[in-house]
Amino acid sequence: MIFSLAFGTGLRLAELVGLNVSDVYFPEGKPRARVRIRPEIAKGGRQADVFHLDAVLAKLRRFWAVKRCSLEGTGPQAPLLCSQSRVRVSRRRVQSAWRLAQQRAGSPTYNTLTGFRVALERFLLDRDHGGG
Repeated sequence: MIFSLAFGTGLRLAELVGLNVSDVYFPEGKPRARVRIRPEIAKGGRQADVFHLDAVLAKLRRFWAVKRCSLEGTGPQAPLLCSQSRVRVSRRRVQSAWRLAQQRAGSPTYNTLTGFRVALERFLLDRDHGGG
């Protein structure tokens, strides 16, 4: 889920791990059309709303059910992404999982999550706007 959310929204690592349930879901568990970035987790301290891809919306619906069944907190201030200990996942853990995902995919080199996100953004801009 974390990588889908990262690439489906373009959020930075600190923003991803800082998300609370209320930033992504309404109180009844329905995913928001936009992800709310609070000033305390945003780069530069500016609040923002970020749209996500439709494919992410479907995953968010499934994620809510998993989150509830796993007894993770679903209150507004609960962390969205938790570790196995049911506490907020750390940036280091996400980076480690990203490295492992690349190894399993057979990648000959390691690219940081940030580097991959930036490369993906450039690719999409070039594709959609002809490189200009």
